[in-house]
Amino acid sequence: MVGDESKDKKILRSRAALERTLKAEQAVGAAAEKRKRAQILRSLDAEVDYYRWSALEQARRKKRDPAEIARMEQRLRQTENESAALVEGWKRAEEEEQQALEELSKLAF
Repeated sequence: MVGDESKDKKILRSRAALERTLKAEQAVGAAAEKRKRAQILRSLDAEVDYYRWSALEQARRKKRDPAEIARMEQRLRQTENESAALVEGWKRAEEEEQQALEELSKLAF
């Protein structure tokens, strides 16, 4: 009878450990996905910055309306500010992924 109780406790501990491991693996997967999405957004944002900068330079070379150039400069500054926020989001996602991996590695040992 005592042996059965011991087996039951071992089974419960094993089950709890498995549940913690599965939860940690899910957290790693979610964090990795978040990091990937942030990286994609950064890449797309860099492309937008490049096209806006290119269009602005072309407008300057063609000596377009100064008001139009000013609007283009303002939009470029705005996208550059948004880029900084995307970089921060990517860094946070990368940190979250690292933390999740560390938590998972603690469970493995």
